[in-house]
Amino acid sequence: MKYVRKGTREVYIPPYRLSYVFDKNKDIVVILDIYHKDEQ
Repeated sequence: MKYVRKGTREVYIPPYRLSYVFDKNKDIVVILDIYHKDEQ
């Protein structure tokens, strides 16, 4: 990911995308956004 979303990851769950980040220090996953792939 570039710019603001650098360091985040995405999972495609048709027809949505789930954007998240993994905090290695705290060993947690933080969900940032769930959006429809056409609204990207």
